[in-house]
Amino acid sequence: MAQSDHTGCRQKNNCCQSSVNIYYFNMSLVKEKIKDIVDSQPEDATQEEILREIYIAGVINRGIEGSENNNVVSNEEILEQIKRK
Repeated sequence: MAQSDHTGCRQKNNCCQSSVNIYYFNMSLVKEKIKDIVDSQPEDATQEEILREIYIAGVINRGIEGSENNNVVSNEEILEQIKRK
């Protein structure tokens, strides 16, 4: 699965090391995930509600990816950043 040229990859650092990153390489999996999200919504769901669910799934995916790549910030570091502002 590793691609040294990062073809089709949005993230250039460590992208080929995470199983979660398969979404960056295989658009059919992205489409499948989006279809699953849409299909799981109630019939009266609004467009905004569906888009929010798709957005949240992407945020979660990026968080998992960051965690797998040790790209995390501790609570203490966040508190320090807030204090500096």
